[in-house]
Amino acid sequence: MSIALFKYLDKPHLYLDNLRNIATVLGSLLIPVAISVSSRSRERKRATLDLLRRFTSDKIITDRLRSLYQYRRFEEAEAGAINPFASDSELIIESILMLNFCDTVCIEVKAGLIDRRMLYRTLGPTLIGARQTIMTRLETKFGMKLGQAYEDLERLVGQAETYQRRKGLGFVTRIPRSMRPSSPT
Repeated sequence: MSIALFKYLDKPHLYLDNLRNIATVLGSLLIPVAISVSSRSRERKRATLDLLRRFTSDKIITDRLRSLYQYRRFEEAEAGAINPFASDSELIIESILMLNFCDTVCIEVKAGLIDRRMLYRTLGPTLIGARQTIMTRLETKFGMKLGQAYEDLERLVGQAETYQRRKGLGFVTRIPRSMRPSSPT
């Protein structure tokens, strides 16, 4: 076909030059786009890893999770469980601060700053648990309606639950042993 095309062209070298110019222009446009997409993906993964590192090592976050876990044990009347909060207002404040942190994570995912699949595999069960335990507790015990205030959390938790079911992964209903408070024995 190309030979038949050259037969009709007066100057086939011009055709090849034009083809080379088109390939150069396309290459100069597509290579930066590919590099940009690759670097954005790498930055999302780095930001996700930083978030995971912070979530598992930040003393403020882990202390809040531990105190909420202790309260859950107290609420379920487990043997030896004590109420870590002096008043209900302390419980409400700690719960809302933890929900705000989870909602901020969801907003970052929505903005494309965090790798969604990586988050589903790692913090997805924790976000699901935060909604199921903390949010439900505030709604039932104190009559608060939090659905609209944390709609990003609700949306992401729904997506994470779908992901967990589709991949056949189990749901974590307890805080991992490494984050549990040591027993006073």
